[in-house]
Amino acid sequence: MRKARKFTIVVLGALFVGAVQVSAAESTVARVDFRPNPNMSGWLRGRYVYVETKTGNWRGEEEWTLTRNVDGSRTMRIFTLISATGVMRDFIHHVDANFRPVESYQSTWHNGVKTGSGYYLFGKNYVEAKVSSPNGTFTQRAEIDGPVTMVPHSMAGDGWHFSSYDRAKGGVQTVITFNPSAWGDGIQSVMAKVQRIAIALKGSEQVQVPAGKFEAEVWLIDQKKDGSWVNEIWVYGPDRIMVKFVDHPNGLTYLLDRLEQPKP
Repeated sequence: MRKARKFTIVVLGALFVGAVQVSAAESTVARVDFRPNPNMSGWLRGRYVYVETKTGNWRGEEEWTLTRNVDGSRTMRIFTLISATGVMRDFIHHVDANFRPVESYQSTWHNGVKTGSGYYLFGKNYVEAKVSSPNGTFTQRAEIDGPVTMVPHSMAGDGWHFSSYDRAKGGVQTVITFNPSAWGDGIQSVMAKVQRIAIALKGSEQVQVPAGKFEAEVWLIDQKKDGSWVNEIWVYGPDRIMVKFVDHPNGLTYLLDRLEQPKP
């Protein structure tokens, strides 16, 4: 592990030197008459690290960019590398102003083989998917009779699963998930499974992660028959950014490592 990290540092160092040289050459070109992009009101970008809960050993990472669109909707663009399982994933997810899914696209690779890609379109009472896999191209349609959320098994956007929660009612509630990898490891194909999962608001607290301290809501998702919860998620701010995710049964933790808010 240490040798691998040293090699990574050398490579990144070389890339950094190259980046500095290019930046120096490009710095002579000034932005003239620059104005904010008319399609968005703001944006965020960040990075998650995947670690083992007990040891803190690194498992993977995820880069993401979120745009707040001028119509109130949001779009998340995600690139995930999970070296521990040999997974690489690209994902684009668009939600409306209430964080309900509108459309999504993902492409997944595993150990050098493309396992599939899928386009998912969410209507008022249904979701349709067109999926390409090594075995061919398939279409899928599922009827939806309640609040729905997309589960891409990338971490960015996991704070959006609770947007339909009735705070006045409180307690344990149910959300419909459209889940392209029901095992949760990201290795499966991108054909999706419709599931009903319990969610609950545990409370609020300050949480420390590599990106800093955040005042976050603590959410519980996927309740077992014995009453315990599979996952615990810390969510921050009006964009509902996931800052920490703990997968208790598998001993895995996902942490916000960097958060930036550039100008539009």
